[in-house]
Amino acid sequence: GPLGAEIWIGLPEEHNARVALLQDAPPVEDPLIAAFLSTFTPETFTGRAHFAGEDGITEIAHLFNEPAAWRGEFPSGGGIASARGLARMYDAVARGGAGVVSEESIAAHTAEQIRGPDLVLLFETRFGLGFMRPTPFVNLGPSDAAFGHGGLGGSVAFADPDRHIAFAYVPNQLQYPAMGETTRAGALVAAVYGSLDA
Repeated sequence: GPLGAEIWIGLPEEHNARVALLQDAPPVEDPLIAAFLSTFTPETFTGRAHFAGEDGITEIAHLFNEPAAWRGEFPSGGGIASARGLARMYDAVARGGAGVVSEESIAAHTAEQIRGPDLVLLFETRFGLGFMRPTPFVNLGPSDAAFGHGGLGGSVAFADPDRHIAFAYVPNQLQYPAMGETTRAGALVAAVYGSLDA
């Protein structure tokens, strides 16, 4: 609210027409990614945590394209925001809170609390209190000081307080890239940092 950031957990109905509908990812060709995605079933902890149905996570967009889902207040996966809104929020915390939150609160919430194999995502993660920290599997730029969060199918937003960067990318076309593949978000992150060093 104080930042005028377009971020909601429980979208007011008057904004329904502005929501970009998700599109399922194209068929996955990489056998390792296909094997990974095959674990997202209703019978697994990983699948249940991601609302996977019998078709797994590759056909999930329809669940998030319902106005009832937009109104739902579930912070773990139901936030709706514009890229500009997310960047505005992360800009405030990248600059020490900008009078909205204290530097002490930012430090407490971004300090690493846990690191290691993630029982839901099935790869190594690092977490503060709600914020992800960079790992080889979570691209939050080259700075170890960065914190933020990745989202379903390729979205990501983060702050880098060392370089005073706020970044957000929120595509509606889901993507499940092969290991080592440069994602759309990854290319944009690289371009942002490249422009700083030019």
